[in-house]
Amino acid sequence: YYEDVMDLFTRHDVRQGERSWTGSDLPKFCVQTSVEIRKDPKYIKALLLENLLDCFLYHPDVETTEYKDPSKTTGEGVVRKCTFYKNSSNPEYIYEEIVHVDDERIITCTQEDNRPSMFSYLGTVVKVEDIDELNTRLEYSILYALKVAPLTRILATSVIKENMKKQVYRYAQAVKYHCETGNIATYTVDYPKPYEFVEITNIYDL
Repeated sequence: YYEDVMDLFTRHDVRQGERSWTGSDLPKFCVQTSVEIRKDPKYIKALLLENLLDCFLYHPDVETTEYKDPSKTTGEGVVRKCTFYKNSSNPEYIYEEIVHVDDERIITCTQEDNRPSMFSYLGTVVKVEDIDELNTRLEYSILYALKVAPLTRILATSVIKENMKKQVYRYAQAVKYHCETGNIATYTVDYPKPYEFVEITNIYDL
């Protein structure tokens, strides 16, 4: 898992360069959570690892998903555009590149987005593990970097960390909700609490 995280950071830094918000000079963080889902592992793997346009079914903030290049729809190198709920006059979006996918995990890397925020999404690492024929364990990680001025980082870091811890838990619970109920997981659903997560702080020291 840690090798996946480091590889994702490296790929993103190489692509974006030092002048980007996510250049190697910015502090980077990772939050992780896991959840057990009462659903056939084959179904969940197809949902998360193969059907790349089905993101809107299980992501609570995504309204629509489309391919950036309709001629490239499978495997590594695929780029999908996720458009979010909220402002219909100026929709927020994110372009995600699939940088790795295999039989049990998918790693995405953010190419660009227009979401106003004090942090930048670097990407996600999602791992699906078989428990038995009817139950699955999902591990969900979000990687991000602060994009605030150095003098305000101390104040902003704790606020952003708390937000991201809640977000990663909410995303995993949304997958569970969709898989177990068959309903689309939207931002209006009241997902379970308390939040459970693991924070990986000194990512470059792992």
